[in-house]
Amino acid sequence: MSARPTERLPITAIVASHNEASLLPACLTGLSFCDELIVIDIDSTDDTAAVAKAHGARVVRNPWVPIAEQARGEVIAEARNDWLLVRDPDEVIPPALAAEAVELFPRLDPDVAVVTAPIQRYFGVRALKGGVWGGLKRDRLLVRRGSVEFQTGVNSKLVTKPGYRELVIPPRGDNVIAHYWVSGYRSFLEKHLRYLRLEGRDRADAGEITGWRAVAATPWRSFRESFVRERGYRDGLRGVALGLLWSLYRTAAEVMLLRELRRRG
Repeated sequence: MSARPTERLPITAIVASHNEASLLPACLTGLSFCDELIVIDIDSTDDTAAVAKAHGARVVRNPWVPIAEQARGEVIAEARNDWLLVRDPDEVIPPALAAEAVELFPRLDPDVAVVTAPIQRYFGVRALKGGVWGGLKRDRLLVRRGSVEFQTGVNSKLVTKPGYRELVIPPRGDNVIAHYWVSGYRSFLEKHLRYLRLEGRDRADAGEITGWRAVAATPWRSFRESFVRERGYRDGLRGVALGLLWSLYRTAAEVMLLRELRRRG
């Protein structure tokens, strides 16, 4: 295993936590190469603030919001560095990736807006091999403030401004971000029911449209996407279950969007 780098870079790391104190130590340790560390405490009742301070982080209190994106705007604007590293408490950056970031950072061209890195989701303690959530994916590691637009909607993506580009760090075995995504089906349902309540409004705000024909086609299309195209079958019965849950979630999200569009007339 690679040793963690001791050099600190002019990067602001931002982590939003709601009652996730038990996850913070591993997450914050992996961010020790950043010279500013901010933890947004979203109305926590556990030791989130104490754990954050023990790891040298500045704590910013925030009232309850259902998703972290809604709490990050002001913190991003006030960060002392233009380069940002935004992560969740259940994500751990390995030493090899931290060392790679330290080596790469001084050589980033001015037109690089986003640096992405490989990421692997876990269901409990087991890595998901396939499906829309599993397998080796790519996620943003570093973001240059001013070159992207941060969205506040559920499941929204960064929007890179014209004239900027993405730089990709390829997987090398030991440089993969570990995302301890859900501990089990209960935490999966709690998380996705919270997301679902926002789907209709956020997707309508983004200009998306749908209809009953699209709703009717969603269940089978979504299951096939996860279980067949994204090879969810590699996870056996869990792959079947997650494929069905993806199908249910996508169908419900379409219904929520349709309801919101009809409400708006």
